Order: sequence, then C-alpha cells, then structure tokens
Amino acid sequence: MRPWGRALVWIMVGLAARSCLRTTGGRAGGLRALLPPDLGALRSERVVGATGVQLLLFAGFVPDVATGGWARDAQPPRTLAERERRIRPTWKPGGQLSYSLGAAGQPRSLFGLAQRSLPPASTVGELCSALEAVGLTEEDVGDDGGVARQMLTWDAPPEPEAGPLLASSRVTLLVLSFDATAECRTLLDCLRPGPTNELLAATAKRFVESRPAQSVSVIAQWEVAAAMAHIGAKSQAVGTPGTFENTAEIYELMGKAAREHAAPAHDKQQLVLLAHPDHLPRALRIGRKVLPTLISNRPPLLPALQPYTLDWPSQTPSAAELNLYAGVTATVQSEGKKVEASWYDARSGYFPDGDPQKWAHSRDVWVLYNHWAMAKAKLTGIIA
Repeated sequence: MRPWGRALVWIMVGLAARSCLRTTGGRAGGLRALLPPDLGALRSERVVGATGVQLLLFAGFVPDVATGGWARDAQPPRTLAERERRIRPTWKPGGQLSYSLGAAGQPRSLFGLAQRSLPPASTVGELCSALEAVGLTEEDVGDDGGVARQMLTWDAPPEPEAGPLLASSRVTLLVLSFDATAECRTLLDCLRPGPTNELLAATAKRFVESRPAQSVSVIAQWEVAAAMAHIGAKSQAVGTPGTFENTAEIYELMGKAAREHAAPAHDKQQLVLLAHPDHLPRALRIGRKVLPTLISNRPPLLPALQPYTLDWPSQTPSAAELNLYAGVTATVQSEGKKVEASWYDARSGYFPDGDPQKWAHSRDVWVLYNHWAMAKAKLTGIIA
C-alpha cells in the first residue's frame, strides 16, 4: 500500500473504532456480529489480518491495485458457492488463493494481502475497525452472515445431553489422523506415519492405559493405527491407504466399525473424539451430523478437550474438565530425526513434515485453512 493510502486507512480506523464497539441489546452489533471473539485468543497479527482478508473476499471485495486497498467487486458473489470459491486454497482443485507462508510476495497470497492492504491488528476489535474503514458492512454477506460467523467460530461445546465422561460407561475412542508422510503408503508398510499421528497414537495409548477397569476400544484412521501398532497398542484401523478421504468419509467408516463395539441396551456407551486439538471443533460438528445416522443408539460424542478454546496451548492443562492431551509425551520422527514432543511444547502438535497436507505444518496456516474448510463444510452440508 502506498504511504498516503496507509495513512488514510489509519485515520479511518480511528474513526471506525467507536462504531465497531457499539452494542445492541447487550451484544455487539453491525460488523462486530460477524467476528466471534475466539480469534482474539491468538493475539497474532498475521492470523488476525489474514482472517480479515478472507472475510473481505468472502463478502465480495477485491484488492484495489491503484490504491493498494480494497474495493467492492463490480460483480459481487451472490451464492455461498461463489463466496467459498473466492477463498479456496490453491491446494484444492480450482483454488486461486495461496495460503502458503512462503508466498507473501505473490499477488493472490492470503498472508501477503493482509500485510500489504490492512493495518496491523492483533485483536478482534482492531480487525473490526480496519474492516469498517475499508467499507465492509454486515450487509455485504447478506444471508450468508450466519455461515461467516460459523466459519470463524472456534468453540467445540459438548452435546447438552452428553454429560461428563463416566467411569462406568463403555467407551469407544475415535481417532482422526493429521497428515502423514510420503513413506506411509499402506497400513503394514508405514515406518513413518507422521509425527502428529505418532503423538496421537501415544495419546490414545495413554488414555486406554489410564482406565484399566473400563471397557475402552479404539477405532483409528489408518495412519494413527499404524503408529499405535509400532508402540504395541491395539486399535481397529479404518480408511484407505494411499487415498485421500475427508473427515465425513472417515466418520462413515468409523460409524460402521462402531456398531461392532456397541454396548448392550442397558449399558451406557460414550464416544470420545481424539484429533489434533485444533481439528476438534470442525471434526466434532461433522461427527454430530454423520454419526447419528450410522449408530442406532446414538451415543453422545465427547471432544477429547473440554472446554476447547483457541488459546488452549497457553492454558493450564489440569484446568480442563476433560483433557486427553495433558501429560502426553512421545518420541516422534520429524525431518529425519527423532524428537521428544508433547502437545504443550512450542510446536503444539504441528511439524514441518508430511505430504500432501501442507496446511497441517503450521498453526497459523491451519487456522486460516480451517476457516475455509468450515465454509466448504457448510456448502456441502456435512455440518448442520
């Protein structure tokens, strides 16, 4: 952005700040209603700014080459499909927006656009002010405002009827993988299933061992199942090695397998979802849509971290009502060497390995990728 343009934006941000903070009936009104407070937990200018770019594109704005700012598209999107296409990553068919951290200099770089066209913002309030200065309003997303809110929301509430995890129930642990490596092609020939999957396997093993008097079975996506086999832990593998299957498709397979572990009618059965912590919110919503159609007694699906907040890495692990990740350590293979890892170290379960899911290598990239994935899930109907 040209110096005079950036100065003008800063002046407009200051003028817009008050309107962003207005409330209506005790809740934030206007544009602020589209921006859930969850994202502010990161305090990351890079992520918050890139979220602003996503919302501008979703709402029908385009980069203005002349000013270095933003302008409304002469042909704004009219359907959710058109809005989703505008923020689709280049990693997906038809995607035109690069989510790569190394592509900041490219014209259609998500992080580059944020750096060039929006003032720094590390809180939701600051982002709201910057977007209002550009001219974005709640009306720009119209009937898709609810999708925009869901797209940016990171809460993962347990089902109201679920209650706590009971020591007397029969538990089925469902474990979703998080990337893999090119060397992991089959369940039996999988020497390096991916460091995050190795950490997930250690987490599942520890959970089972912590409840010796309870009936606990594990159904794991095949990469995690391979990692569990390496450490002498049992699980039932699902998924097709060498084939990308989305979360809903894996749930279909897990639901069929879970029938074999169904508790008698007089017993309490509970399902626990274990995934990378930042995968939990979206995976939980998909599971609640898909699984009830596959399991007749419809046991509740509990997230492995309750309550979930986006700033979970900085929270005290013991403060959670349920936390399968606390106290887990494992030796994992990353970048050709063995490293000690936990969920609460500086990596937070992200590693620069894996293929083809490059969006799973960095937390900053994953958060932005997940926003698009939520919009896609709403479009395809796999989230209610």
